[in-house]
Amino acid sequence: MLLVEGCIILIFCIVSGDLSGWSVSYTPESMCALEGSSVELHSYYSYPPGLTVQDTFWFTKDSKNTDLKTNAHYVGRVTYTGNTSNHTVSIRGLNLGDSKDYAFKFTTREEGGWSGVYVPLSVTGLQVLVHPAAVDRGDRVTLTCSATCSLSNNPTYIWYRNSQPVTNKHTATGNTLTINSITNEDTGYYSCAVRGHEDHPSPAVCVMTCWGVAYNPDSMCALEGSSVELHSYYSYPPGLTVQDTFWIIKDNLNKDLRENAHYAGRVTYTGSTSNHTLSIRSLNLGDSKDYAFRFIIKEKGGLSGVFVPLSLTGLQVLVDPATVKEGDRVTLTCSTTCSLSNNPTYIWYRNSQPVTNKHTGNSMLHIYPASPEDAGKYSCAVEGHESLISPENILNVRYHPQNTSASVLPSGELMEGDSVTLTCRSDANPPVHTYTWYKKSGDQSLPVWSSQNYSLSKISSEQSGLYHCVSKNDIGNGSSSVVKINVMSTKLRSDWTVPGCVMGGMLAGFVAGALVGVLVYKKVTQSREVRNSSTGAVGGATADPQSADGNSSDGTYTGLDLTATCSEYVNLAAARSNPADDTYTSLNSTTISKDYDTLANVKISAQGAKYKSPQSPTDAADYEN
Repeated sequence: MLLVEGCIILIFCIVSGDLSGWSVSYTPESMCALEGSSVELHSYYSYPPGLTVQDTFWFTKDSKNTDLKTNAHYVGRVTYTGNTSNHTVSIRGLNLGDSKDYAFKFTTREEGGWSGVYVPLSVTGLQVLVHPAAVDRGDRVTLTCSATCSLSNNPTYIWYRNSQPVTNKHTATGNTLTINSITNEDTGYYSCAVRGHEDHPSPAVCVMTCWGVAYNPDSMCALEGSSVELHSYYSYPPGLTVQDTFWIIKDNLNKDLRENAHYAGRVTYTGSTSNHTLSIRSLNLGDSKDYAFRFIIKEKGGLSGVFVPLSLTGLQVLVDPATVKEGDRVTLTCSTTCSLSNNPTYIWYRNSQPVTNKHTGNSMLHIYPASPEDAGKYSCAVEGHESLISPENILNVRYHPQNTSASVLPSGELMEGDSVTLTCRSDANPPVHTYTWYKKSGDQSLPVWSSQNYSLSKISSEQSGLYHCVSKNDIGNGSSSVVKINVMSTKLRSDWTVPGCVMGGMLAGFVAGALVGVLVYKKVTQSREVRNSSTGAVGGATADPQSADGNSSDGTYTGLDLTATCSEYVNLAAARSNPADDTYTSLNSTTISKDYDTLANVKISAQGAKYKSPQSPTDAADYEN
């Protein structure tokens, strides 16, 4: 028993103070927080040098050292932050069940675990207390916004009467509201809240003896497809018994909403003896109605409050101005038919992608200056309801012709008589309505055609030059760079073509002459051999015209058709027959080829004459009968 107590005393000394470098401390040492809010508990710890911290976590007094993050009650609501000397636990969405004693613990690899003393956390709701309890007209009344613990950070309190903020004709000090002389106008349901946590008000209480129903809020605007909650607060004289509670709509005063086929499976009730909440899911436009809470007293019958209007809206993108041109200031509005509650945040999309690089404010998207890149299909949604997106609306940005270009087909050098087409292209919105072609003339550009395509047939050299086009639409115009057309005259082509054909014809003649000479030489040699070997008289021998004339039987020479080789050959032939043409009479065949005379004689022989070759007297006997 003494050993156990000694251990307890030892541990207490270690964790509550500084023992050889071991310590854990907290700030603050206790906490009071509002139900529904968040809280942070800070710890500071130390340990002797040379040790290694293996784990750090928080736990509650009743959890037997179980890490808070693994505790099912805190799942998804706990966050740790810290380093080697401090550690913080954050708890969100506090509820009354979080009112516990908390401690920080760290373990070292060498020495085990150490924890500090416990830090008490108290979670409280708000409650309105009325003094005196029984109030008559003219009395001085004090209302207190009460909590079960003293809230930290010296909070500011807000007061409501029938769900509306109380004006300054009454004195509000700290957590109290004083009505110096109460009147019938002051009668109503009072509630309070802490600034910064207005979404967690106290239940409403009736001041002065009254039957009544109050709502918070007293009107609602909700997004089609979302959910909504309507809160009611009701009171009645003491001693009476509430028999039934339900909600109704204005066009069916006595029928419980849960029994209405239109709301089947979409309605839920929650409440107590002083408040009642209606929840409706998957809202549609048919739910835009006036709603009221009704309660039935066993002794007195039924009572209902005034009606609360619920408005349903979809989202719609509006564009201002309706017609937009490049450079304009444009405002897109995510429009609703009523003002959505809770000051929602809007999300914008362009072509189904989030818009991130434009200025947004409230429900508006501002674009300045507008450019063609801003055009597209815009839609919007409310954060938290991204699946309930608006229909798309097209932003059409009009702009003057851009990227205007001119092209020529066919490209390259042209000859007189050819055809060519110039084409002008441009990117514009609205489309180009006028294309004009200009030709450079000195320092000026003169219009020559008005159409997207400028076609020139049988073009002449006078049409050579620099051209460009100008495109116009309702916004402005755009101009292309210049293109060049170069037309070569046909005379220049003839000057280059005729000498080429002449050279071709001469070359063909030289080749033919050489081949014929070789054939004649071979024929003469064969004739000599025959004569030398013959024992008979030599006589009656004549040249065979079929053999000497290449145009008779030898297909090689008949295939040399200069009229097919060069289109100008006929003209050359005609020019050759004209002795007055100095160009062609000057072509002396005897100077071109040493075999010309021989070839000439062969040609004569082919026509039936005997061979007479004065250049070869030694062989004359070979040519005579």
